[in-house]
Amino acid sequence: MANLKVNTVSGIGTEGTVFDGGLKFRSLNYMTLPKGTTTQSNRGRAVNFAGYVTPSGTVEEIFYFDIATSGTSLRFGDLGITQGATGGAVASGSRAVYGGGWTSPGVEISYVTIATEGNSIDFGANRTAGKGSYAPGCGNATRGIFISAQDHPNYQSVTDFITIATTGVCAEFGDNTNSRYGGAASASSTRAVYSGGVVGATSPGTNTISYATIATTGSWADFGDLNNGSGGYRYTNGFSSNTRSIVYGGNYPGD
Repeated sequence: MANLKVNTVSGIGTEGTVFDGGLKFRSLNYMTLPKGTTTQSNRGRAVNFAGYVTPSGTVEEIFYFDIATSGTSLRFGDLGITQGATGGAVASGSRAVYGGGWTSPGVEISYVTIATEGNSIDFGANRTAGKGSYAPGCGNATRGIFISAQDHPNYQSVTDFITIATTGVCAEFGDNTNSRYGGAASASSTRAVYSGGVVGATSPGTNTISYATIATTGSWADFGDLNNGSGGYRYTNGFSSNTRSIVYGGNYPGD
């Protein structure tokens, strides 16, 4: 339990509360109080890496927008190294990292500082397996995970992780269920979840959901199944809060 002690409290108008006097914080747990302004902590900014436009092909551009304000996205910069689309992205409060991609060899990793526009910078390490296309990313503020990959005609179950604040190292996390790629990734602060995907070259897709504990490396475990009937299981997308994961989109053979 924390005890907050001040001599006086003033300023309860539109300017907000102002503490005046000695400030003490006591807790049985370790805690670091937030520092800097809202702008410095990058709250509300989304960064989008690369893409694919028919018929011209891969787009190496990076865009951003403010989530709380509707409007057109703005140019952030370009991929600083050749990666292409269909890689995976992870982020902390200050750094966004893009791993893999369609363009050969497709194992590179680059990053940007979210508050500062510009081209991405080489992370200094590559994914541990082959080409990392259709390999989504997820994680928490400390660790980023890149899940599985397609390296046609190979289909890999290898999952990698990085420490977002530390460049130069990418290590194997563990194997994902069913050696699948092209599923949807989401996460809370403690657990990563991977839903759907493609198993092998001719797979109609799988409804498998698997999970892993982000702080502990190892193979993924079965979570349950997607309940979307004859809907799409392949090339889905996902997002989440700390309590709920949403899976959407995708296709199904014949679509």
